[in-house]
Amino acid sequence: MEYWVYRNQSVTFPIKLSNLFNESLELLSRHPEIGKIFTKDPLILYKSVRNYRLYYTFDYQKLILLTIWDSRRNPENFKL
Repeated sequence: MEYWVYRNQSVTFPIKLSNLFNESLELLSRHPEIGKIFTKDPLILYKSVRNYRLYYTFDYQKLILLTIWDSRRNPENFKL
């Protein structure tokens, strides 16, 4: 978020983006199975939110957000 504040010299976009992420995480906390499978062992799923992907895992007691990735970046640079 700091990057977007610095880049845009405004907090408007980071706040909107944060709200989108929070809404998606709230939905995932109630229905974690709706994500797409990224890996099966260990189970890691992702949910797309605009140009971003929220990578997570869960165990029915908690949802663990692993990372947020800007999917416009080079996928070869992605490390989880």
